[in-house]
Amino acid sequence: MTVGANFHREGLIGGDLWTAASPDDEEWAGPRKCYAEVSPDGPDHFPVVFRKLQRMWREEPTLSEGEVATIPVPDLVVAGDDDSISHHHTVTLYEALPHE
Repeated sequence: MTVGANFHREGLIGGDLWTAASPDDEEWAGPRKCYAEVSPDGPDHFPVVFRKLQRMWREEPTLSEGEVATIPVPDLVVAGDDDSISHHHTVTLYEALPHE
Protein backbone atom coordinates (compact mmCIF):
# COMPACT_ATOMS: atom_id res chain seq x y z
CA MET A 1 0.00 0.00 0.00
CA THR A 2 1.22 3.45 -0.90
CA VAL A 3 -0.38 6.36 0.99
CA GLY A 4 0.35 9.94 -0.04
CA ALA A 5 3.67 8.88 -1.53
CA ASN A 6 5.84 10.32 -4.24
CA PHE A 7 8.30 8.39 -6.40
CA HIS A 8 10.21 11.56 -7.29
CA ARG A 9 10.88 14.67 -5.23
CA GLU A 10 9.21 16.82 -7.91
CA GLY A 11 5.84 15.37 -6.87
CA LEU A 12 6.02 17.12 -3.48
CA ILE A 13 3.81 20.21 -3.29
CA GLY A 14 5.49 23.20 -1.65
CA GLY A 15 8.80 21.42 -1.21
CA ASP A 16 10.64 24.73 -1.51
CA LEU A 17 8.70 26.10 1.45
CA TRP A 18 9.59 23.08 3.56
CA THR A 19 13.25 23.13 2.64
CA ALA A 20 13.53 26.84 3.53
CA ALA A 21 11.87 26.36 6.94
CA SER A 22 13.56 26.38 10.32
CA PRO A 23 12.92 23.74 13.01
CA ASP A 24 12.07 26.64 15.34
CA ASP A 25 9.29 28.01 13.09
CA GLU A 26 5.88 28.20 14.74
CA GLU A 27 4.35 25.91 12.09
CA TRP A 28 6.58 23.13 13.43
CA ALA A 29 5.46 23.55 17.06
CA GLY A 30 3.14 20.52 16.86
CA PRO A 31 5.71 18.15 15.36
CA ARG A 32 8.35 19.46 17.81
CA LYS A 33 6.05 18.68 20.73
CA CYS A 34 5.18 15.21 19.43
CA TYR A 35 8.85 14.45 18.83
CA ALA A 36 9.79 15.62 22.33
CA GLU A 37 7.20 13.30 23.86
CA VAL A 38 8.57 10.13 22.25
CA SER A 39 12.18 10.72 21.27
CA PRO A 40 14.77 8.72 23.22
CA ASP A 41 17.24 11.47 22.21
CA GLY A 42 15.22 14.24 23.85
CA PRO A 43 13.63 17.41 22.48
CA ASP A 44 16.97 19.06 21.67
CA HIS A 45 17.51 16.42 18.96
CA PHE A 46 14.55 17.65 16.85
CA PRO A 47 16.69 20.05 14.74
CA VAL A 48 18.90 17.10 13.71
CA VAL A 49 15.91 15.10 12.52
CA PHE A 50 14.42 18.19 10.90
CA ARG A 51 17.61 18.84 8.89
CA LYS A 52 17.62 15.22 7.72
CA LEU A 53 14.01 15.61 6.60
CA GLN A 54 14.91 18.78 4.73
CA ARG A 55 17.71 16.98 2.91
CA MET A 56 15.28 14.21 1.98
CA TRP A 57 12.68 16.73 0.72
CA ARG A 58 15.35 18.39 -1.47
CA GLU A 59 17.05 15.26 -2.80
CA GLU A 60 14.80 12.21 -2.56
CA PRO A 61 13.23 10.13 -3.93
CA THR A 62 14.44 10.09 -7.52
CA LEU A 63 12.78 7.05 -9.07
CA SER A 64 11.80 7.17 -12.74
CA GLU A 65 8.50 5.89 -14.10
CA GLY A 66 10.49 3.04 -15.64
CA GLU A 67 11.83 2.06 -12.22
CA VAL A 68 8.34 2.19 -10.73
CA ALA A 69 7.19 -0.12 -13.52
CA THR A 70 9.57 -2.81 -12.24
CA ILE A 71 7.96 -3.09 -8.80
CA PRO A 72 7.15 -6.81 -8.66
CA VAL A 73 4.23 -6.79 -6.23
CA PRO A 74 0.66 -5.45 -6.41
CA ASP A 75 0.26 -2.03 -4.82
CA LEU A 76 -2.76 -0.04 -3.68
CA VAL A 77 -2.23 3.69 -4.26
CA VAL A 78 -4.12 5.93 -1.80
CA ALA A 79 -4.03 9.72 -1.65
CA GLY A 80 -5.88 12.46 0.21
CA ASP A 81 -7.74 15.24 -1.54
CA ASP A 82 -5.53 17.82 0.19
CA ASP A 83 -2.28 15.84 0.22
CA SER A 84 1.32 17.07 0.05
CA ILE A 85 1.81 15.15 -3.21
CA SER A 86 0.31 16.53 -6.41
CA HIS A 87 -2.69 14.72 -7.83
CA HIS A 88 -0.99 14.47 -11.23
CA HIS A 89 2.07 12.82 -9.62
CA THR A 90 -0.13 10.29 -7.80
CA VAL A 91 -1.91 9.40 -11.04
CA THR A 92 1.45 9.07 -12.80
CA LEU A 93 2.62 6.74 -10.02
CA TYR A 94 -0.50 4.60 -10.39
CA GLU A 95 -0.21 4.46 -14.18
CA ALA A 96 3.49 3.53 -14.03
CA LEU A 97 2.85 0.52 -11.80
CA PRO A 98 2.47 -2.82 -13.57
CA HIS A 99 -1.20 -3.88 -13.87
CA GLU A 100 -1.39 -7.62 -14.44
